[in-house]
Amino acid sequence: MSAEHPSAIKGWKMRQSKGELVFGKGWRSATQKTPSHQLFMPPGNGSLYTPGLLPGSTGHYFLRKSICPDADGVWYWAMARLGGAESLCLEETNHRAIWQQKATISPAASQPGPAEFEEVLRHFNLRDSLIRGLSKSAE
Repeated sequence: MSAEHPSAIKGWKMRQSKGELVFGKGWRSATQKTPSHQLFMPPGNGSLYTPGLLPGSTGHYFLRKSICPDADGVWYWAMARLGGAESLCLEETNHRAIWQQKATISPAASQPGPAEFEEVLRHFNLRDSLIRGLSKSAE
């Protein structure tokens, strides 16, 4: 699958909860049919990034450390969004984050992810565009 979609990244399907976008709340395991703008790639899931896919600001170490010091998956997701990269869920059976949490409906909302997700949304002013995009494709 990744050979067919060399510029694609895989992950979770983001969803709103009561009109708000909260890390993990209401999110579901993504499928191959999940639109790119609804995907979030959790850290440690084996996301693949084609060389040259992410913007140059991805490597700004001090900016990343000030905004997102412990959740690099959140950082790379934001950089992919800012760079206009499309994401694709490959639905591989070895997708560790989903397999480990198959009894749950969303990624664990603990540790640095939620706070750093919020900080990335604030710093790069992503919240409104994400909510608009999720609203257009609400189920």
